[in-house]
Amino acid sequence: MMKLSLMKDIVQTVNSEWKSNLAEEIMKRWDYDLGSVYYWRASANFVFVCKKEGKRLFLRFNSVNERTLEQLESEITLINEISEHHLRVAKPIISKNNHYIEKVDTKLGVFYATLFEGLEGEQLEIENLNSEQYYTWGCALGKLHEVSKQLNAENVRKRQSWKEHAEFIKSQVDKELIVEIEILMVELEALPTTKDNFGLIHFDFELDNLYWNNGKISILDFDDASYYWYVADIAYALRDLEDLYGETFEAFMSGYISQTSVDEEVLSKLPLFIRFHELYIHARLKRAVDLEVNANQPSWLNGLIEKLEGRLKQISR
Repeated sequence: MMKLSLMKDIVQTVNSEWKSNLAEEIMKRWDYDLGSVYYWRASANFVFVCKKEGKRLFLRFNSVNERTLEQLESEITLINEISEHHLRVAKPIISKNNHYIEKVDTKLGVFYATLFEGLEGEQLEIENLNSEQYYTWGCALGKLHEVSKQLNAENVRKRQSWKEHAEFIKSQVDKELIVEIEILMVELEALPTTKDNFGLIHFDFELDNLYWNNGKISILDFDDASYYWYVADIAYALRDLEDLYGETFEAFMSGYISQTSVDEEVLSKLPLFIRFHELYIHARLKRAVDLEVNANQPSWLNGLIEKLEGRLKQISR
């Protein structure tokens, strides 16, 4: 998640009709239907929905202080390579200047912006999935990992790994959690690392980043793709399951192994990966919450601060 001070500044540009002059200014780098740009959400990035010739597109941008250009360029390369393997992904769109990524200097700061295709279909909620859909979900992740094993590593080498994430955690959290993350690092270092069990993962293969259409899944949001054991992607996708090893997990894994192999030894470490993920999210939230509740701030912002502070306490227990 981005810093809340930045979120506050940008969201304040959105009016009661969900439109923003800032987003319109950034959007001028692409062709689009005038008057079609509307605020969508803000979390790790600012996202606005727009249209071109009636077709839905998504503008994504963030401060240059939140993401490096190298990270963004490697993400675009990854998406384009994946799409060549016939996976359904939200592809980037070339700007008028023939760039996938535009650097835009505004009164509120400098931003990196990218425009993505909209995906066909609908997003589903985890509590509404049946066994067949869990199987399909697992198939989609298995296909993605099988493609990852075939990627040109040189083209996407700029992505971070679990080690960089661990160092980031240590730079943000309190002493007690530093001790815990160092213990987890030792456990992770002891895991076998092979071409078949370790590579570039999506990192956030949750339902929020999937669109379902006639039994097929399309994937978006590769901006956190990182080098981990592939099993970590399974853990992060299913971390909200009440019964991690129940029937729905088995259905998911049946779909997964129908597309690619799984390292059973590493698979047995799901709780380890889930805790590592919790600490990473904790560190990101700690960095993001740079404002305190204040009566002079919008109510939505004060509510978000309270929610995130509660989440921080929950993880640190």
